[in-house]
Amino acid sequence: MPIYEYECKDCKHQFEVLTTQSQQTEDVKCPQCQSTDVVKKMSASSVRIGSSAPSSLGSASPGCSSTSGFS
Repeated sequence: MPIYEYECKDCKHQFEVLTTQSQQTEDVKCPQCQSTDVVKKMSASSVRIGSSAPSSLGSASPGCSSTSGFS
């Protein structure tokens, strides 16, 4: 089940809801003021890279490596 981020238009409270994709925004209530006047926010996606697959994202160590193309 995905987690969606919402913002209440009445009290400006931002919150997350674990929900199904078929659930409509009208069904979501602000946990702070109980308003149903909420808007779904755009969320950043996460990417999971398996340890057995090669990655072209580079290493997690700080600085530039000799293979990064920067010197």
